[in-house]
Amino acid sequence: MYLGSRGTKQGPGKQITGDQWPVHTSKKINNEACSHKAIQALLARHGCTPDSLPTGKIIATCTLVNCIQVLENDGTCAILENGRVISGNQYILGDYDVGNFAWEVEDMSMLEAYIHAKGRLGLWDYPI
Repeated sequence: MYLGSRGTKQGPGKQITGDQWPVHTSKKINNEACSHKAIQALLARHGCTPDSLPTGKIIATCTLVNCIQVLENDGTCAILENGRVISGNQYILGDYDVGNFAWEVEDMSMLEAYIHAKGRLGLWDYPI
């Protein structure tokens, strides 16, 4: 699951679930997030540093299979509308503000060559 993203259940005039979507990295690294011990350990496990992360690029595609709204957040865990409780590292890696949506994805496929692209908040189409 790719959890904690802001979004809506529908895009402009069409359902968004079941479609292939590009996975885009943010333009800037969140240094505060990268200073968290769990995130540092995750980066190290994959041989990465904050400076080596790709920014402003489409790095993969995936199929969006579900959008699940965040109903509660106490600062240490979140409860989704389907009853799922998000805690621990998964909570740290997402943005679980009440009202946001967790996006459940499948068929994640990394691109062989990353595509430089100016991103936007939410979902947006990009021909790949």
